[in-house]
Amino acid sequence: DNPTDQSCWRLSFYKHEEAARDARGFLLQILEFDMSTYAQSGQFVHEKGAGQVLEEEMANSLDLKIFHVEQKRLDEGERPLDPDTLDELQQKVEEWLASMAVADETEEWIRKLEGADSNMI
Repeated sequence: DNPTDQSCWRLSFYKHEEAARDARGFLLQILEFDMSTYAQSGQFVHEKGAGQVLEEEMANSLDLKIFHVEQKRLDEGERPLDPDTLDELQQKVEEWLASMAVADETEEWIRKLEGADSNMI
């Protein structure tokens, strides 16, 4: 069923994740810096929100690739995401896309071999 304005957000999100998987896309989650943990213990912790945990479970059930980006600690005037972090994300996405291309080529090669075998019978 397609989500409506009356549907729970989870159904809508699931449908978006399903469409992303079908389009060979991915889920990108931003893990927020937990300022309260830092204030209490001095530890740098990045956590998922409760909704993100559900989004990740849905993505896993769909075999949808997930990438994570950590928000750095925010001081006044700082950018929430470091350009180096975005460069790393770009590299990971490009590597993933390249691995998918290799898998596609392998599948095509196997199909051709299987077709050649059936023509020999």
